[in-house]
Amino acid sequence: MDKVLQIGDIQIACSQVLAQLQDSPLLPQLLQEMATEELIDRIAAEFQLDLTPTTAEFERLSGQLAGIITFQGMNATQIATITTRTIKLQKFKQAGWGNRVGEYFQLVQSQLQRVTYSILLVEDGLLAQELFFRIQSGEQSFAELAIEYSQDETAPKGGLIGPILTKDIAPEIIQVLAQLTPGGLSPLFQLGNYYGFIRLNQILSPQLDESLSPVLLDQLFDNWIQTQLPQSPSLALAPPENIATNSPMSMPIFAPDFTPVPASKENQGNQL
Repeated sequence: MDKVLQIGDIQIACSQVLAQLQDSPLLPQLLQEMATEELIDRIAAEFQLDLTPTTAEFERLSGQLAGIITFQGMNATQIATITTRTIKLQKFKQAGWGNRVGEYFQLVQSQLQRVTYSILLVEDGLLAQELFFRIQSGEQSFAELAIEYSQDETAPKGGLIGPILTKDIAPEIIQVLAQLTPGGLSPLFQLGNYYGFIRLNQILSPQLDESLSPVLLDQLFDNWIQTQLPQSPSLALAPPENIATNSPMSMPIFAPDFTPVPASKENQGNQL
């Protein structure tokens, strides 16, 4: 007998869900999640990693999930499954790359730098020159003139842009900003059909803090998992010297730093 999913007053046969899932863009994501979980279980067994949530970890996360609207309506079993899977994944990431975050931060630090700057663009070159001299002389502020004259989409905000990652800024703008120090006003330049200038307001150097560390940990794991999943199902654990060296951030992919436990009787009960 076909099982049925109950959503409010609506009942949907599981066979119908599976049939529709085959043509859904959700299928690749589901398959990747399943393959990732299988890979983690396999490596945890290989290196005797204990990924079991503690009672405190489980209660804390399950309580948080229950209060998120996305998970409301799920029963206790479903919440427990998601909680356990989430904690297991985080423990796996921490075991494999927790001590590599600082090293990775040094490699990607320049790509994490953010800036704020102001830009003023007009189609009339002579007007751009006049506005430039007004700001340079202190006659009017950059924001005032940008709001009144700029034809850039940032005009309502006084020309302000950012904070924005420097890697996300157009190359021609980066070239101008690279010549400035905070507070500095660029020379006049032409950008397409417009004339204008830029002021660099702030350079915000990244700090390896509690908010950034998890982001970098996720990147290390994501970069590595991309090298592993294509090898499934005949997956071989890749030793560090065989790890590929290309990643979405053009940085080396860090192999997980697991310490294998010797397969001897006296070590069989040990866990990392």
